[in-house]
Amino acid sequence: MHNRMRSAVLVLGIVLVLIGMVDGSDTLPQSSITLERSMCFGTCPVYTVTLYQNGTVWYHGEQFVKEVGDRSEMLNATSFETLLKACEEAGFFQMNDEYVKLDITDMPGAIITLQNGTDVKRVEHYHGDLHAPKKIIELEDLIDQTVQISRWVGTGSDQIKEEMI
Repeated sequence: MHNRMRSAVLVLGIVLVLIGMVDGSDTLPQSSITLERSMCFGTCPVYTVTLYQNGTVWYHGEQFVKEVGDRSEMLNATSFETLLKACEEAGFFQMNDEYVKLDITDMPGAIITLQNGTDVKRVEHYHGDLHAPKKIIELEDLIDQTVQISRWVGTGSDQIKEEMI
């Protein structure tokens, strides 16, 4: 009986060790692409949207948007792969980390953060920086189009109307 008890404790110990090895803490984080749009001196929409590798879209609207607060939606998982490919083709990983010169004041800003496994690249773009590559603006717009941001941000009249209410 004593040997069975020792064997059971040993087996239980091994199982607990194995569970600890696969608790998920060593797994890679899910890849994602995030676009944050910041305020301007006016009624520019302020929001954050993230598209995850599995097709989940998470949105948080703050100001001058049709939908304030959190929303989520599922897109086809290929949407992420299409955006990732567009980022690679645009040279996103070789871009500077920021384009924030104040050539023009009172403009909105945008930040794209791409997490691919453990690799993270973040590019901050102030829209008053006239030296920023055109490709960064195209990527910002492509992210918005891919996640169909207009359903939450609205059109110009929706954005202003919602803020005035």
